[in-house]
Amino acid sequence: MRTITLLLTLLAVTVAKANNDNDTVIVTNAKKVTIVTNDSLQKIEIHGKEGDDHFHYTNTLQLVDTNYVSSSVVDRDFGFAIGPTKKNRYRFEVQMHFMIGFNSALSTPEHMDVKSFSSADILWEIAELNYRPWSSSTDQIAFGVGLSWRNYRMTGNYRFVKSAEGVTSVQPVPEGAEPKFSRVKTFGLSFPILYKFNRVKGVSFQFGPIINCISHSSMLTRYKLDGKKIKESETDLHHNPVTVDLIAILSNPIVDMYVKWSPCNAFQSDFAPKFHSLSFGFYF
Repeated sequence: MRTITLLLTLLAVTVAKANNDNDTVIVTNAKKVTIVTNDSLQKIEIHGKEGDDHFHYTNTLQLVDTNYVSSSVVDRDFGFAIGPTKKNRYRFEVQMHFMIGFNSALSTPEHMDVKSFSSADILWEIAELNYRPWSSSTDQIAFGVGLSWRNYRMTGNYRFVKSAEGVTSVQPVPEGAEPKFSRVKTFGLSFPILYKFNRVKGVSFQFGPIINCISHSSMLTRYKLDGKKIKESETDLHHNPVTVDLIAILSNPIVDMYVKWSPCNAFQSDFAPKFHSLSFGFYF
């Protein structure tokens, strides 16, 4: 009997809300719907809807004897909306994302053998502003700002060396040494500019450039020689202060992934080996 009463009460609340456009919540193609029911409570939770993966709606209906208490919450994770949302026009959202993956080097000089699965590529996009300019489309343009960290790591018998003149080159480790690793690293601000579109239900695609303003570079080499642990480190490797990456991101219900390629040299060609970066990994 209580279940029937609960359903009738829920229906009454829904009809009451339908009579007031300001309280009506319409969800098209919800990604995930969770309904929890017990003797005195029913909770409906919706994650994602058409054109908005970050939509979150919660409605709680609580029975107290023959009365009920109903409450609902709509949030957008890290986002907010400005302007008329019924037609998806002039809509803005702010989000936060992480890219964590593996890094490799292309077109490297001889003996520079960078190991992709030992080299990391990390970008923390602190804030991303998404703008949906067209009322008839869910496509978005995104502008972001974040921190990027990328290293290039070798584990063989060669290491990075910086000369007294400030030139970085690839040289063999000392004779008899047991190499551990040698790597160069860059760090700085990144500014993604992405175009996002969704043509298949549950699948979206993003692509565009990332402008990197590199502020720091360093070198670290570790090996053993005559039983002693040797550490060689340098900073200021004459990195290029501004580089550009081209990125593509595929989002789907299972796992979001990205691939990123840079046509620019990470370091100034007069002071370091020439090579291009290619990275791939996971997008959150």
